[in-house]
Amino acid sequence: MTRERLYIGTYTRGTPSEGIYRAMFDTESGTLDVDASYPADNPSFLALNAARRKLYAVNETTDFEDRGSGAVTTFAIDADDALIGVDQRPSEGALPCHLALVGETHLVVTNYGGASVCVFPLSPEGVTEAPSHICRHEGSGVNPARQSEPHPHQVVAAGGDLVMIPDLGLDRVFCYRLRDGLLQPNDPPWAQVEAGSGPRHLITFAQTRRAYLINELDNTIDVFEFEGESGTLAHLQRVRTLPEGVTIRSHCADIHTDGRFLYGSNRGHDSLVVCSVDEADGSLTVREHVSSGGGHPRNFCFDPSGRWLLVANRDDNNIVVFGLNETSGTPAPHAEFHLPAPVCLLFVDSLS
Repeated sequence: MTRERLYIGTYTRGTPSEGIYRAMFDTESGTLDVDASYPADNPSFLALNAARRKLYAVNETTDFEDRGSGAVTTFAIDADDALIGVDQRPSEGALPCHLALVGETHLVVTNYGGASVCVFPLSPEGVTEAPSHICRHEGSGVNPARQSEPHPHQVVAAGGDLVMIPDLGLDRVFCYRLRDGLLQPNDPPWAQVEAGSGPRHLITFAQTRRAYLINELDNTIDVFEFEGESGTLAHLQRVRTLPEGVTIRSHCADIHTDGRFLYGSNRGHDSLVVCSVDEADGSLTVREHVSSGGGHPRNFCFDPSGRWLLVANRDDNNIVVFGLNETSGTPAPHAEFHLPAPVCLLFVDSLS
């Protein structure tokens, strides 16, 4: 039996959730056992340092210290894998939605409601210090309901000092260099995507020179040639995440790949799109669409063994475990576990 540690972020406002849940996942049986919970306000995304002793959470709120800001919380992980809150700071913007470590020396946070990206230096003990830089995006997009202002949506540590930020409100993927605690614009400073796309999450692969971007608003995935040294994205392909003829209101959320197959989640259609990845050129072929097993599949992940795919369905308060067919990549529902409003899944040792 191999058991892997899993942390689960949940929405707490308007739900009975306690915050962050700790669980063990059995990679042989595909079963999940929640063994602890820790108070946290709307911990919508989580990150773990390389030493596995600090867990960071963005608190997706707008009222921290009455400053109209969300928060960033640092937890220490003790010898018994218990979480101990050691620090909390304003995220310097409303509704923080993502965070990532860059070089283990800085934590970078995107504020969806604040049009800002905030850089927190980390102390030698891994605790956030006062921000070294607050970068604010400016402008708007073509969708007045969703793009009246910038909405930085993810932090991608793309290798070395390269940091990429998909901005849903501006239809751009910004590219920065994190130097001396400052986000300095790359040359070129961004890649433009099709108007009204709403870029949400990006995954990059320096080895294969490919990157994949899922777009929330128009339900598409863009394939790029990715040059890590220059920080450039050259568009190669676009595929739809929904079946032909589907007109239901739906918005994409998350994207992951194991190298052979790529998956994206559709909230509204409540499905996973399954694509095969061409081993020669990295292009995508849509193979099928599989029910996510619940409403609003906001986040999903592979387990460390690569045999299972876990999907957090926020609106049906469940986590569905799918077994992955080794040949076709098809996810088959295997087990279901219930927690209030799960929105983020983070294995201590994960594949992506």
